[in-house]
Amino acid sequence: MLGFLRCITFAASGSLNCTKRRMPLVVLSLLFAACLAFRISASPALAQTLGTSGSIQGTVLDPSGAAVKGAVVEIQNPVSGYVRSTVTSDSGGFRFDNV
Repeated sequence: MLGFLRCITFAASGSLNCTKRRMPLVVLSLLFAACLAFRISASPALAQTLGTSGSIQGTVLDPSGAAVKGAVVEIQNPVSGYVRSTVTSDSGGFRFDNV
């Protein structure tokens, strides 16, 4: 029995006498080890679920090194069929978020 507190009622006096029981050290050690094992094994799974997207950014330049304004930049994943496009800014920059 792993109860922390065991109370015994004395019928004659009507009082309640409680005696504390300590959990054995072995049980506490096993409980601690189980909690630690769960914490360690859950960390990699949490890290994998939080990092599911990123960004792609860059600048489009012509052969002379000048920025190309209004160029269409497209990214695609042929496996999933994912396609996105954007137009470069005045400075030739583009950015795709949440990819």
